[in-house]
Amino acid sequence: MTVLEEVGQRHIAASAGAISLLVMQGGEIRQRLLLGEARPGVPMAEDTILLWLSAGKPITATAVARLYERGQLALDDAVVRYLPEFGGGGKSAITIGHLLTHTAGLHRVLPAVWETSDWASTIDRICAAALPAGFTPGQDAAYDPSAAWFVLAEIIQRLTGEPFEKFTGREVFAPAEMPNAAFSYTDEQAEMLSARLAQYCSSAAGKAHVLNWNAPPTTQMPRPGASLRCTTGDMARFYQALLDGKLLRLDTLKLFTNPARGVRPDQTFGMPMDWGLGFMVAGDSRAPYSFGPGASATAFGHGGQQTSIAFADPQQKRVVIAAYTALPGERAHNRRMAELLNAAMATV
Repeated sequence: MTVLEEVGQRHIAASAGAISLLVMQGGEIRQRLLLGEARPGVPMAEDTILLWLSAGKPITATAVARLYERGQLALDDAVVRYLPEFGGGGKSAITIGHLLTHTAGLHRVLPAVWETSDWASTIDRICAAALPAGFTPGQDAAYDPSAAWFVLAEIIQRLTGEPFEKFTGREVFAPAEMPNAAFSYTDEQAEMLSARLAQYCSSAAGKAHVLNWNAPPTTQMPRPGASLRCTTGDMARFYQALLDGKLLRLDTLKLFTNPARGVRPDQTFGMPMDWGLGFMVAGDSRAPYSFGPGASATAFGHGGQQTSIAFADPQQKRVVIAAYTALPGERAHNRRMAELLNAAMATV
């Protein structure tokens, strides 16, 4: 048993669930780890479809970047240019760039739990919300898990005249060769894929209980910042496509993954954080959902709540994707992910 396998087995024994890890260097697979059961009686496999939660945000950011490259929008465009109804409650100065850098002040608008409301009602709710007292867009920062991403997707829809998922499928999933990727399923699709969908559980209280994330209404409405489902291989191909220039020009990629916008005290995480445009960027390795000490200063990607990390490291020509199906609590997850990444990088 390798050190990486030993670490993975220990993590599964501690919190149940399963693990899928994939490391690529120069486009070639260097590490692959598949441990545990993706669902009862079904081993974790290469074709297991995982829910990436916030690790899916870079997909939406890349869709925005495709429009930016074509001159169809600018980062300093006010949101009200595309959604006039958004400007109430002191929000008229919020820009597309603010949405992407978690400096828009929408972090309290939507709850962190999955909801049953439809798309139009969700957009109406966001547009009707007021800016938090004392929050200055572009200067203050607070990680927004959901609301800003709905607004970005709605901007895409109004600019292109087509559903967010159709645009993303053509502009991101297809060129990146992500055949299993989707933000939502019809009930028929969810039933057809049920044997491949990873089952998630919470083990934070010391006893695992199943999270009902693979059934309606969770599967029905796309959540542009949280509901991406695909395989580990799909996610790796996305980041490899970014490194290879198949999705964005190099100058656009650098702009969206540049950490030079300044570290701000983040009101959600309670510590200084830095962001690219829709991407987490390499910074303090002690920060939550960091890429580990082995990542270079050029690394970019995103983490998913208590489950996953996905990033590319241009300097090292490396792509790292790792996912767990058991949620043990934030601190426990950050500790185990750091240990897993260290073990994976030790032999690459």
